[in-house]
Amino acid sequence: MKSKILIIGILILALQLIIFCGGSQVRNEDVNNDQADDVGFSGKDLNEICEYMLKSVMDSAFYKEYIAQEKEKRQLFILAPKLENKTTQHIDSRGIIEKLRTQLINRGSIRFIDEKSIDDAMKQLELQSSDFFDNKQALRLGKLVGGRYLLRGSMREIAKRTDLKDKSYFMITLWIVDLETTEMIWTDEKEYQRVKEKSKFTL
Repeated sequence: MKSKILIIGILILALQLIIFCGGSQVRNEDVNNDQADDVGFSGKDLNEICEYMLKSVMDSAFYKEYIAQEKEKRQLFILAPKLENKTTQHIDSRGIIEKLRTQLINRGSIRFIDEKSIDDAMKQLELQSSDFFDNKQALRLGKLVGGRYLLRGSMREIAKRTDLKDKSYFMITLWIVDLETTEMIWTDEKEYQRVKEKSKFTL
């Protein structure tokens, strides 16, 4: 009997050693298969937002007029440092508009000002990233770097929490501002709603 217990103990110990000493494994996954684990965002969500906004921009009357011009005559865009994040989520909101910018540049359509030029101009004018949401401050920057249009946006959330359910509604809005007139010449929004059911039983 004691020998059986000893053998079982040795087997358990050996199994634990295999688990803990086996090393970690790394594998590649398709970001489009990245589903949200809770009421927050996933990689798939960010891709969907970018694809939706890209189509919306390209379908707009402004875009069609813009690309009808010779490429060298198309006036330059400035990219805001980040989206105005009014959610409880810690999201790299800059990634959304950077992804959209990449798609537009690669299509050879919209021209953007270099990042370093913008950073240098902001330091010269002593501006902060939040100043991009003030049209007057953005206009000052646009004049200095030669930018005519500003791409920016915001993220908002309405969250409801109970003992049995978490629910979050998100709205991502992007818009383009003509810095000379402060007119909003394009805008669109993408909405998400997530619900997480909680277990009724706790240990």
